[in-house]
Amino acid sequence: MVQPPQKSIVVGIDGSIAAIHAAEWAAPEAAARDLPMTLVYVADPVAEDPVANAPDLEFDYGRAALDAARRAVESVDESVKIETEVLRGTIDSTLAELSDGAAMVVVGSVGIGFFAEMILGSTASAVARTAHCPVAIIRAPHRYAEVPAAGPIVVPIEGDQHIDAVLAAAFFEGNTRRAEVTVPQTRRQRPWAVHSASTTVSRGAVSVEEKLSSLRSRYPDVMAYSLIIDGYPIAYLEQLSKSAQLVVVGRNKSDSEWGASLDSTAHAMVYHAKCPVLIVPSDD
Repeated sequence: MVQPPQKSIVVGIDGSIAAIHAAEWAAPEAAARDLPMTLVYVADPVAEDPVANAPDLEFDYGRAALDAARRAVESVDESVKIETEVLRGTIDSTLAELSDGAAMVVVGSVGIGFFAEMILGSTASAVARTAHCPVAIIRAPHRYAEVPAAGPIVVPIEGDQHIDAVLAAAFFEGNTRRAEVTVPQTRRQRPWAVHSASTTVSRGAVSVEEKLSSLRSRYPDVMAYSLIIDGYPIAYLEQLSKSAQLVVVGRNKSDSEWGASLDSTAHAMVYHAKCPVLIVPSDD
């Protein structure tokens, strides 16, 4: 099994602008945790009958892509320690294996336009399903690239069960990014319905507020509030994500299939949020 040199923030690099954007996003995460970053390029497995003394063009391309990503990270924060690795294998399985010893895996989501917004890149989708640690999916730098510096951390939930890990991660991010935490709770699930005037927003549930109160004592500088969305929540949450720094959702670690791993609201946010999305495995 491949492993990072030590517990680190692992970033998948493939030479794309989206991957560079992901590496830049990950730099403050590594600095906040006092962890190194491991930038990884995954090359195709070696052919069974390689030509003797033939140049390894993909290896050279990988080194160049990693060098570019390193320079991008250093432009964000020179204090972050950076390791680079060119590994051979399939990128999905390699990043999943690396996640077993990582603090976080960060990948870019490529594509521009309507159809690209409707789907994730295959790597981002696969790693989000199978990783053993939190996974951050960073949108490619197009019209949603300018994430507001003062936007909130949004944590959409469906109910008040199995949310301790996702709330703790959101408060950590709020403390790191000096952002408030907003916890919208959906009760009436019609996730694909058209946004309607019947959607209402009200004060958050007592059970959720109790969990927030405990976290406020650990992170006194983080302002947080909860609310309940009745009616047609997804259009409301998608609009909210346009002004957010980050959306944080939970995933059940016991199953790698989307249906069991993500509730309908989290699934919609992973695919349609207009800002970076952090997927946090449940502790349960």
